Amino acid sequence: MDHEHAVGTARGDFDLLVSYRVKDGVIDRVIFMTLAALSGSRRMSGRARKPSSMSAR
Repeated sequence: MDHEHAVGTARGDFDLLVSYRVKDGVIDRVIFMTLAALSGSRRMSGRARKPSSMSAR
């Protein structure tokens, strides 16, 4: 798990809780949860992808 702070998005800046699932030594699933998700109203999830050129802040 990791805590991230997203900046410059269409929704403004916000904090995320990121959960990684590791299978056979490789991250095969990533779940992003916003504060709203933790209260039950929104969740974004997806398969892990190759890192983009964007850096985490």
